[in-house]
Amino acid sequence: MACPYKSDVALDAKPIQSIKKEVLGVYEKKGSSSYTYTVEKENDNIYKFIRTSTSETSKSKPSEYFGFTSTIDGETYLQMYRQSKYSSKKVYYLYRMSLNKSNTILSLEPLSEHIKEAFTSSKDLRAFIAKYKDLSFFFGKEEKYYKSE
Repeated sequence: MACPYKSDVALDAKPIQSIKKEVLGVYEKKGSSSYTYTVEKENDNIYKFIRTSTSETSKSKPSEYFGFTSTIDGETYLQMYRQSKYSSKKVYYLYRMSLNKSNTILSLEPLSEHIKEAFTSSKDLRAFIAKYKDLSFFFGKEEKYYKSE
């Protein structure tokens, strides 16, 4: 997944939206079969994302991320983070997320890494996104993931 904007705060102080079962499954990125991306239910409000190499010679462990969604003006935003056993501090990677009508293509648009503003409150971050989300530079390149199971 691309390098999206990083934030020390999430859009909501804690996960409040329920996960959508339609999002769960195994995906491949459009134009690449190097990895599979598995989306699982961690709990009622948090997804677990697992990136696994498809190379038979790879010895790398799968990468695990967690995430939850928030809504701003009817659009869904995914906030992904890594769990650390050494620190409770989280850094959130932010994406606008959508699923096509047949629930087979997951689209992620990262907030641009060129955004330099930093926020100390969820309220301020939400207001910033609501104000600027329609500008052409606000999002990076959309990535599509195709459900294989």
